[in-house]
Amino acid sequence: MKTFIIFLITGILCAHCTQKYIKMDKDNLHPTGQNATKDDTPIEIADLKKEDLIEGLFEATKYQNIKGFSELFEEVKKRNIAKEVVNLVHWSDRTLLMNLAATGYVELMQRLLDAGTEVDKQGSDGSTALHYAAYAGQKDAVGFLVEQGATIDAADEGSSTALHAAAYRGHTGVVRLLLEKGANKNAADEISRPPCTKPLLRGTRML
Repeated sequence: MKTFIIFLITGILCAHCTQKYIKMDKDNLHPTGQNATKDDTPIEIADLKKEDLIEGLFEATKYQNIKGFSELFEEVKKRNIAKEVVNLVHWSDRTLLMNLAATGYVELMQRLLDAGTEVDKQGSDGSTALHYAAYAGQKDAVGFLVEQGATIDAADEGSSTALHAAAYRGHTGVVRLLLEKGANKNAADEISRPPCTKPLLRGTRML
């Protein structure tokens, strides 16, 4: 659960990465979502190094920049490194699927899965994209991931499942959906609390 409280951790992207991406017409944004400035020197995406493409993709998901993500992802596919990139656990301890699950971009999540993303890929603490979607209250993303074969009762290192995450955050709709899909409401976390006790910490009752 420790990574759930961190919203799209990406740190400080190296200066040359944030300044090099092609400027975009819509809202004057780079593919990374950064505002363009007069001093920026745009270059072609095709000229970016692999590590810059990866950082750009994670930044694009952070800033919810769909166009930027799409342009960078197309370049990744052209270089035949898509499967590697989509399963990469970033230094922020997230995958691209986790980032998109937390923001609810199902269409882009489908593109990642089509490129070979492992739906149950875990971070170092055992969290999966389903954990992130549930914690963020992204009901559509939760439903999509379950339909794509995500393990509904996958537990992180603290033995917390997506149901624990949704219940703790008070996301009633997500809790109901997970239960409808067969989530175990009696699964205990590391201190032996089933999901039904989580809402009590927030003064609500959902299970």
